[in-house]
Amino acid sequence: MAVKAISLFSGVGGFEQGFERAGIETVLQAEKDPWCLEVLARHWPQTERVSDVGCVSHAAVELQEQLRPGSRSRDVDLVYGGFPCQDISVAGGRAGLRGERSGLWFEFARVLEELRPRWCVIENVAGLLSSGSPPGADLGLILDTLVKLGYGVAWRTLDAQYAGVPQRRRRVFIVGGPGDGTCAAAVLAVGEGGGGHPAASGTPREELAYSLAASARGTGDGHGNAWNSTYIANPLGSHAEGGQRNDLDNDTYVVTSAVTASAGHHGHSSPRGDGSDNLVMTDVAYALAARNAKGVSLLDSQDNFVVNAGVRRLTPRECERLMGWPEDHTRWTVGGREIADSHRYRMVGNGVVAPVAEWIGHRLMRVEGLLTT
Repeated sequence: MAVKAISLFSGVGGFEQGFERAGIETVLQAEKDPWCLEVLARHWPQTERVSDVGCVSHAAVELQEQLRPGSRSRDVDLVYGGFPCQDISVAGGRAGLRGERSGLWFEFARVLEELRPRWCVIENVAGLLSSGSPPGADLGLILDTLVKLGYGVAWRTLDAQYAGVPQRRRRVFIVGGPGDGTCAAAVLAVGEGGGGHPAASGTPREELAYSLAASARGTGDGHGNAWNSTYIANPLGSHAEGGQRNDLDNDTYVVTSAVTASAGHHGHSSPRGDGSDNLVMTDVAYALAARNAKGVSLLDSQDNFVVNAGVRRLTPRECERLMGWPEDHTRWTVGGREIADSHRYRMVGNGVVAPVAEWIGHRLMRVEGLLTT
């Protein structure tokens, strides 16, 4: 079963990576940023690209003729992408869909209206749930537009930490599909069975991973800092549970707490947008050396291994790992020129976590297979 797709606001292809693993072929990409275009061209050299989303429909018709000579249909199977979030993010000015950047949603809608794909998948920050006046009006407008275009619609918030990457990254995903919404809901259904309410596994330990930018215990608005912060895992190999004290000679540790990470397009911890405040734990080698330094405390009150100095930023490669991308995915242009770290941080911050996209892609392919058999 072949599903051919068009990617809008492609970035550096986080969505593409996940969908490819699920068997979805992206035949056309639309992206404006010149550095992103370089990365896309390097990894998808055979894929058609346009730098203006306004040209997508015309390019799709030309591509359709190449793929299916003599066909007059504009049909594609899937259009997907995450339109810009700067005006929607809780860290931004919150102009919503009236803003110049997030208002590009209407270009997305125009492409859907002109091409009428069987499926669409839309991604954005969790701030979409409260964007607009009254709060949530922007999400309502998007859903209403999709329904008027004939889609059955479902949406939910997915957190990347449950897709196997070590960061907490909540994003809203909207799926439009054939029928009354049952098919779209099946794509985003988290569980396929079971019932009742399972017993809690224990008291949540929020102190194991938190951002220094905002307390994990919440900001008083019920949302905490989950929307725009990146989280790193707690110590590796720790024996603190069960009443045993950590053994610094036999275990490997990293600092427990996460430090602010620039999220670029999907959150704005860096006022310059260049990832300059993108920080991470002190590395183990430094920490182990520091434990013998006079006056340096290595254990906090919870027996976590900590160092109070020498904090460094995440490297671009580490940021790519957090997204489930191949190492150095954003490092080179198509011609082999090395891309500056500032651009790489921004491109990663704007991206889609590939394992989340893969999960959605597999579910969509499964539902599509049931519909076409």
